[in-house]
Amino acid sequence: QQVLKTEPISAAPGVWYVFRKSVDREEFLAKRYMIRIPAPRERKSDTAFKENRELLQELIDFFAIHGRLPVATELDQGTKLVEIFGSLARAFRVVEVVTDRDEWLRLSDRRRIDLLVYLALKEFDGDYKMSDLASTTQRDIRAHYRSLSQARLLARKLLFAVGSLDSISLACRSSTVGKLTPSALYVHIDAVEHLPAVLKVYEGCARRLIGDVPGANLVKLHRDSKKISYLAYPDFDSDPHPALHQSDIVDLVEQRLERRRYSQDGNVPILHRKETFLHRGDPRWEGFSAVTAAEEKAGLYADTSIIGYRNQWRVLLESKGLSVVPSDRS
Repeated sequence: QQVLKTEPISAAPGVWYVFRKSVDREEFLAKRYMIRIPAPRERKSDTAFKENRELLQELIDFFAIHGRLPVATELDQGTKLVEIFGSLARAFRVVEVVTDRDEWLRLSDRRRIDLLVYLALKEFDGDYKMSDLASTTQRDIRAHYRSLSQARLLARKLLFAVGSLDSISLACRSSTVGKLTPSALYVHIDAVEHLPAVLKVYEGCARRLIGDVPGANLVKLHRDSKKISYLAYPDFDSDPHPALHQSDIVDLVEQRLERRRYSQDGNVPILHRKETFLHRGDPRWEGFSAVTAAEEKAGLYADTSIIGYRNQWRVLLESKGLSVVPSDRS
């Protein structure tokens, strides 16, 4: 940083990205905090939509990413769309005819939040101007917040909220994804994008320090201390009760990383109720939920204080004459 006079981006523990152009750096960061939202599904037929579906798809994809209409130069086929429909706004109205307009409005609101998360974390870079940002991001800000000053005002409020453990705890309790415990909220890495904005910034602060942790698939958002833990369960998808392999704990106050490895020969922590770590729209949710329902019916969760470690879990299964078999082997 001192030699190149530019702010690097943490990609992973010990790995950093440095961009030649600041606008490329900002475009990369903006995409990092963007939730993946599919465009609303087609509901009914429309002649104009059918005849121009291929052209309109580029417009659909753009709106799904930015939550706003583009200017013609932001699309490869923008000029042609204007020639056919008169304007991009009219072209998009054709899309709305065959989809659900309310879903597009919700998508736009979500993009406003994603943009705010990005700007909140950008406050760590110090002062900057609108011209320092990628041109597309500049248009996003004008469309969603009218001005950079207004957007930064809201972003600072969001960032300051992360400084309060009370705000973090409240956001954890209100989250629609994740498994809540008295001291933390646990969420799968694929569901982080569905967290409340405060928690996305909270987790983003840790990722700013160390980047993405290879192999980590659960995130522990601590409620009683300003720490984020990245947990690696290599067999999360295949094992009904996967064992913890490694934990990377980021202390946001001390700006320190602590790594713990767990011997797979010992009495390691294991997971239950795996669906609680996922968003309900995740394709794995239904299968994991079925396992939980079956185990509850068998009375295996009567005393949850004895099932958190592999050895105790095995003893419990043996005492009831049961075994848990992955669905792909049943």
